[in-house]
Parts: sequence; structure tokens; C-alpha cells
Amino acid sequence: MYSFEGAYKSSLTQSLGRKKLSKKDELLAAAQQNRLERELHRLRAKSAVIIQASFRSYYVRKQEFAQRRTEFENMLTILKKGPPTYGLVESVIRSINLFFKSEVDDMAMISVCSLAVKYQSEFQQFMFQGSDSNDWQTKRWLQIVCGVLERLSGTRENISMLLRVLEVYMDSELYKKYLEDGSERLAGLYQHLVANGYFRTMRLLCDHRIPDSLDKGTVAPTPLAASLLALICRPLAIPCTTENRLTILRYFGLDFMSRDYTPQISCYIMPCIRAASTISVTDIINAFTDEEARPRVQLNATLLHSLMGLVGDRVGKMEDRVLSQYLCLISRLLPSLTADAPLSDENDSVNMECEDDDSDNPTSLSQLRSDCIYVLNTPEHVSRLLRLAGADSSSLLRICQICHTLLSRLNQRVHSSRLMYSLAFNKDFISRLWTECHTVSEVNSAGNSVSLMQVLSRGQGDALYTSVQGSIHKLMSLLSAFCSLFYHSILTLHDDDFKPRAEHLDAQPSSSPFSRQELVQMVAMLRDACLGVVYLAIPDSKPVFDERRQFLENLGIKTNSAKRITKESYLRQRSEWVYLFTVMARLTKHLYIRDTRTNFCPSNHWLSNQVRVHSNDLRVLYQNHIDVFDNRPLSTHLDSRDEETEVNLSVTDSRRLVVLTELPFVVPFEERVQIFHNLLAADRVNFQTGFDGFDPMGHAAIKINIRRDFIYEDAFEKLSPENEESLKPKVKVQMLNASGLDEPGIDGGGIFREFLSELLKTGFDPNRGLFKLTASNDKLLYPNPEAPAVMENSEKHFFFLGRVLGKALYENMLVELPFAGFFLTKILGKADSDFHQLSSLDPTLYRNLLFVKNYSGDVTELGLDFSVVNEVLGMTSHVELKPGGEHIVVNNSNRIEYVHLMADYKLNKQIRQQCQSFTQGLENVLKLDWLRMFNHHELHILISGATSPIDVSDLKAHTLYSGSYTAESPAIETFWKVVYSFTASQRSALLKFVTSCSRPPLLGFKNLYPAFCIHHGGNEDRLPTASTCMNFLKLPEYPDEATMKSKLLYAIESGAGFELS
Repeated sequence: MYSFEGAYKSSLTQSLGRKKLSKKDELLAAAQQNRLERELHRLRAKSAVIIQASFRSYYVRKQEFAQRRTEFENMLTILKKGPPTYGLVESVIRSINLFFKSEVDDMAMISVCSLAVKYQSEFQQFMFQGSDSNDWQTKRWLQIVCGVLERLSGTRENISMLLRVLEVYMDSELYKKYLEDGSERLAGLYQHLVANGYFRTMRLLCDHRIPDSLDKGTVAPTPLAASLLALICRPLAIPCTTENRLTILRYFGLDFMSRDYTPQISCYIMPCIRAASTISVTDIINAFTDEEARPRVQLNATLLHSLMGLVGDRVGKMEDRVLSQYLCLISRLLPSLTADAPLSDENDSVNMECEDDDSDNPTSLSQLRSDCIYVLNTPEHVSRLLRLAGADSSSLLRICQICHTLLSRLNQRVHSSRLMYSLAFNKDFISRLWTECHTVSEVNSAGNSVSLMQVLSRGQGDALYTSVQGSIHKLMSLLSAFCSLFYHSILTLHDDDFKPRAEHLDAQPSSSPFSRQELVQMVAMLRDACLGVVYLAIPDSKPVFDERRQFLENLGIKTNSAKRITKESYLRQRSEWVYLFTVMARLTKHLYIRDTRTNFCPSNHWLSNQVRVHSNDLRVLYQNHIDVFDNRPLSTHLDSRDEETEVNLSVTDSRRLVVLTELPFVVPFEERVQIFHNLLAADRVNFQTGFDGFDPMGHAAIKINIRRDFIYEDAFEKLSPENEESLKPKVKVQMLNASGLDEPGIDGGGIFREFLSELLKTGFDPNRGLFKLTASNDKLLYPNPEAPAVMENSEKHFFFLGRVLGKALYENMLVELPFAGFFLTKILGKADSDFHQLSSLDPTLYRNLLFVKNYSGDVTELGLDFSVVNEVLGMTSHVELKPGGEHIVVNNSNRIEYVHLMADYKLNKQIRQQCQSFTQGLENVLKLDWLRMFNHHELHILISGATSPIDVSDLKAHTLYSGSYTAESPAIETFWKVVYSFTASQRSALLKFVTSCSRPPLLGFKNLYPAFCIHHGGNEDRLPTASTCMNFLKLPEYPDEATMKSKLLYAIESGAGFELS
């Protein structure tokens, strides 16, 4: 091969593949770089062209504007010399519209407006007799005028000419004069202006140009204020198509009504608009509820206040369709009346007025809230909403959403709200609302109908957020409204309304909206729903918040990016669950209390298979028994929890704790008793398990000498808080007989038990004056209202008796004290005793109050007033049930209030101080939260034992034998034959003789500690003796059944105490 260099043969060159590949890569990279450079060059050239074109355009416009300004100034000079021609006016308007620049040309526009006011006919000729383009030039001109007004609103510049132009050239009469379609043309002008900030300009002018120190009314404080009001109302009253009218009203709401109130608006402008009835209620509601407006509506308190003020008493004339839309607006806007805060039930003591101390300021949030709630509770609104409530499910839901917001966010009370009070006592509404609650369902992503109540009961609320979006909020509103309203109405129902019809004392129809069977079904649904919400409020695992998710992803840790949530949204969602649980649990607990009195539910109906709380599974609770019950896993105020003292519980233990503190009745009574005993045992470890007479916490055992004839007096002195700070350590008692000598026996616990039993009997003896018996046939104990007059420092004695009763419970000792149910209810810290429990205190008064409540004639004939006469130690006094009650006559309208005030006085107010002192003493020994796992019936059993007869077979199965006795010994067989032949009272006496308590243990004799034991007690000449400290019966070997029975009866009925031992 020849080359042009003269070489006829090319030299052989050896090339490696890698090197050839390298040259190829370099060639491709160079080509790519060249392409990038060429592309960059093209972009630079294109950008340069754009920049040059923009600059040339700007430069030309600037020159044109400068030339037009020069011509404009010359034209102004000509205009000032005399009336202008049509062409001159057209040139002036077109020129200033073309070159106008904000702030630079404001004064020029004022000059044009001055000429327009001076030469109105010439400018009107331009507006109405020129081409169609003049219409656009007019809109542009007036738009610029509004813009100048907006900029000058906060200055001291004279704006009278600008306002005058708007008054003159936007007058409907002017358009009618020149045009046949004047109204349509003017509506188009207004629509253009409001879309470009007309109402925003008017609002700024009102805020800055009207004095702010004025009283509320419709009288204009200044001529300027009257002019501004007219300019605001003109677009609102202009005749136009429905579409144009809604557009104008929409902008009026967005730019004027929804902005924060100022005194000028709240005290003058809005009252004038309301008084003039300029705006159609139907139109303003439609303007904010159509699909176009919904995304743009700014949800705030000012818009709600303005809207409700415009509607006012005209709500009664609304069509149902419009009223339904109005309800939808209120339900969406009502939450804006409060700042973001944790939801609270109506018993929450948080006062929302604290967030805005300036409550007298008409523009303050508290005043807006007060005004809106007042309008909502006017008779016109209430009657109209009540009629609409039964129309359809949508209206029912909206009303429930309003009630839910009023109760949870605005801290309103049912009894103080006319709307909610009327709904609560509307039987048809309550019944329909409950039907809606448990039948509401949604179709999930699989196409199946899902019952929301069942999903909620299973604790699957998260599934509602994903498969049935938004439905959970619907169910929340329905359920929370129902529970709050029905709870309020159920308080006024008589216990007979929960009983079968045959058990009624009279033939009057039931006041309850539900039958007994419906109530039973409701109980089951509410119980399960409460438990389901517990699982939702305390989820299995907390979500990974967005902030931490980003941190983990930056570290390379994968997270579930599909489910994103912020901490704020999580806490807000959790607070909604907590609030729902609070109102549902309150109603459920009240139904449970009613069931304890009326037994309208089947046996064991309150127990749930959904929850498993066993005493053996609560070790963490026992280990932290002192502080754990102070935890509130479902507290609505999450930020207020003290992390230093809070016990760190697992999810399962947190749920169990909620059940025990809020819904204990779903756990069997026997299980709760065992939990209570385990808590006491855990606490006793700290006080009673030490050596050498000292417990692990350094408390020495309490040793006291007590005279048998002065048990109460000696105990009150030696066990007072001044002498013994705590009664939790062991107490060793040495009894002194009537001669002042030590009684034989060493206290291993039995003497103390006998001492405590006698002390309680003496202290609660009605003859002592601290307690008295009810007038009912049951003769139950309750604090004596006259105790302060009978005994000096009676509160110290009540505190002492509370401590002593607490000590008995602390030692698992049963004492036979027949306490009244309403008194035990107050010990548990539940709500005040209600009217229905008066029957146990004073049956005669109860029947008399029922007579007043159901009296068919004129109640004033009975001659009653709101006062009660008390007689203490022969001295009578009048006590008013309410301020000025002595002068308020009981009549048909206030008799229900009288009945409840009288019951409240007798059951609560008369003995409040005594109950508080007693409860404080009880809490000095053990935590009341432990006792609150029980109702008052169960607490009575816990104190005094079950009234069930002694099961001799159970006692025999758990009895031990010592000495020479066995279960097959003839004497033992004879003993059990004798015990089987005893009457119930004799069996109780035998049990008291051996154990110091006549009632069997709550959980059977297997839990008696020490176990019942029978020891050989010698020959037949001796009497049976006992060591109650060890539950130890020393039984001689009697030859026959008759001897055994006579000796036993003599021993157990002698009552000689420990002297017999």
C-alpha cells in the first residue's frame, strides 16, 4: 500500500485493544463536549435575543410613556382652561390608562378625577357614546382609581375627588339614563372591579378613614362614613344575573367579611348592612356553598360572625334547601371560634375566656364567640333547626357536628344552650340520632358495606381513615353529640323509666326515648365502642413522625413512606379519640350506675370478652402501685403530664390501666377484688415486712394500750395524726380490762382485729352523734348533718373514722357496717348523689317530692318556696335553696328545679363537710383510685362482706387440723355435723368466734389467711377456745353431738372476748 508521503508500505503498528478503546472513549467524550458547547452557545444567543427584545420593549415603552406623559400634561393644561371636547377626554383617559404607574402617577389620577367631577357631561359622553373599547377603558380607569384609593387609605391625602368619581360614574341612574341595558352594563363593571380588589379597597378606607371610637349603631359618625357605606352597598344591591350576583357576594365575603374585625366594621358598617337587608340571605349562602367558592372560603370567626349576623331572625323564612346549606357553612366555620387547643368535655373546668381577656372589645375573639353562640341559640334558630333535624340524615349530621364543636371546642354546656337543651329533650331526635349512630355504614375499597360502629368496636379506626376516608369524623360527631345530649336528658329520668312497665308505681308513660330492650342493646354497643377507642387512643406502636422519618432516611434506614404524619396531626387525632372516649365512657358509666339500682340489664351483661384483665398479669402495676394510678393514659391535656413521676407502662398495661380506672365494670368483680388485695399486699411490703419491729421504710410498729371500756376515746387520742402520722405499719394492741389490768394474750393480729372491730362499732354508733340512721326500713348509716353542733371539732372525728375504716380495708378485715349507698358514692368521689337516692335517706320526703313533681293541678296551691326549715337542738333556721329562694314561689314551671335542689340539699350540701373530712381520712391510709374500681354496692361488700350465707362445705374443704386431729377423727366428724345443723346466725357467730368476723371472705375460704384450723383442745371438761390472731379453734374431744353443740353454743355466744382464751 502506497502513501502520499513516499512510503510504499506502511509500517506495521501493534495496537492493544485497551488503547484503541481508550481513543474511542476520548473521541466520544470530545464529541459530546462539542455538542454541549454548541447547545450552550445556542442558548446564550437565544437568551441574548430575549434580553435585547425585553430591553428594547421596555425602552420603547418608557419613551412612549414619557411622550404620552408630556402630551397628557399638555392636555391637562388645555382642560383647565375650559370644557373639553370628546376627543380630548378620550385622549386623556386612554393616555393615563396606558402609562399609569403606581405611586408615580397617583397625583395625575387625582387631577383627572377632579376634571371628571367638574366636567361630568363630557366624561359621560365618552363613557356611553363612544365605541365598545371605551367600556374597557372606563373599567380600567375606575380600577386604577380604586388602586389609588387603596394606597392612599392610610395617608392624610385628600381622597374626596377619587370617591366622588366612584359615586358619580357608578350610579345606576346614570346608566339607566344613557343605556337600555344599563343595569347589565353596570353589573359587568362591578364584577370587574370586585374581581380586582374593590371591596378590599373599601375595607381599608373604612378601617383608616372612619373614627374607631364610636358606639354600635346605624348613625353615620361622619359624612365620609356614609359615603363609604353607600359605595359598599351599591354592588350588593345591583340588579344582575344570578351568576354575577353570586360572584359579587363571594368577593364581598372574601375581601370584606372574612377579614379581622375593626371597631369601624363591627360597630357601624355591618350593623347598617344588616339593618338595610341589602343582601339576600339565600344569595349569600349560595355564594359560599357552591363548588367554585368552597376552596377559596377562608374559614375564620369573622366570616361566621358576619354571616350569622346577616341571617339573624330571617332564618325562619329560609327554605329547607337553603337552611341545609346554612347548616353546612356553620358546621365548617364554627371551629374557627376557638384557638387550637386540646378537646375538652363539658365538665372540664378550663375557661375559654382566659384566652382573650379583652372580652368587652367588640372585635375580640371571645366577643365574636359570644355573639355567634347567642344567635345560634335564638328561638328562631332553635325552632327552625329542630324542624329540620328530622328531615334527612345530612341535616342530622350537620346539627351533630355543630353540637360536637360547641361541646368539645367551645366548652359549652348542654343546660346553658337553648339549642342543645331542646335537642336533648326531644325524644324523637334522640331516638333517631342513636339509630343513625349504630346503622351508619360506608362502602370500603372492596365494595362491601362496613358498619362503622362495629369497626370502631373492634379498635380498627385506622382502617376507617384508609378504606372509608372521612367517615370516622362523621361517626365521631354523631356519637359524641348523642352521648352528650342523652347523658344530659337521662339525668332527669326517674329510675322507674328503666324498669319493666309492670314494675312501675303508676301507669304514667315512660319519659325515656328508649325501651328497656333498646337500652340493653345500647349498653353493649357503647361498652364495646369504649373499649375499641381505648385501642385506638393507645395504638400498638406510635407512628414515625415526618421529622424523625427524614432523620432515619438520611441515615439510610428505610421507613414506610406511604403513611406520613406529623406530630401535631397525630396529637390532634389522638385528642379526638380521647374526647370521644370521655363522653362515651361518661354515658356508659351512668347507665351502669342506673343498672346497679334498677337491674334493667341481664346478669353479667356488663362483662366483656373483648378485654382480658387478670390479676396475675399486672405485675408492673403492683410494682408501681403508689404512682401508677396517677397516670392518665387518656388525658386530654397531653402536655401537662409530668414525665418525671409518670410510670413508663407498656401498651398492654396502659390499656389495662384505662379499663380499671374508667371502665372497671367490664372486669368480673372477683378479679377486681383480687387486684385490690394484690395492690394492698404490694403496699404492705413497704410497711409491714421488716425485722425487729421496723418496716423497710423505717416505720416502727405502732404499740398502744387501750382500755376496753374507753376504746374510742383512747384510740382517738393515740391514733390521731399528731401521734401517728401513718396507720399503715402493724398495730399491736394491749387491751386493759375494767380493773385496769392487762388482758391475757399476746397480740399476733387477733387482738388488733377485735379492737378494730369494736372501735368501728363504737365510732359509728348513732348514739355517739357522728352518724345517724336513715328513715328507711333499712336503717343505713350516713354522716349526721347536726354533728358540728353536737360535737366540738367534729371534722377531726370524721377524719379519724375515715382513717380507721381505711385501716380495716388495708388489713383485709371485714366490718359489718350498713352504710347508705349515697354516702359510699360520695366516698368514691363520684358525682353528687341524685334525686333517686333520696328514697333511701327519707322515703317520706321522697314521696312528697314525687307528688310535687307529678302534681296535675296548680303547684302554687301547695304553698311552697325555695327554702327549707332546719331544726338543730331545738333551734330552727331557714336555709335558701337558691339566692332569694325564700321569696320565690314554687310553680308549675320551676317545680323540677325545686325537686332537684331539695334533694341536692338533703343528700349533698348538708353533709358535704363531713364527707370531705371522712374521705380525707380514708385516703390517708389507701388510695381512693383503688376503691374507685368498685361501685357503691361492691364497696359495701368490700367493707362488710357478702350477705350470702356461709358455705360450710367450702369452709370444711379449706380447713386444716393439728394436734391429734385429722379429717377422719370422730370428734371432727361430729363437729361438722353440728355446724351443718347450725342456723345461719349460729354459723356467723362461730365464724366470728374464730376469726373475729362473722362474714365469709369475699373470694371464699381459700383466701382466708391464716387458714381456718382446728386443734385438739383437751378433754371434754373444757370449753372451746379460739386464737383469732391465727384463726385457730381449740376444740376439746366431746363424746357426742349434743354435748358438742351445747359447748360450742355456750362458747360462741358468751362474748367474753379474749378472757376465754
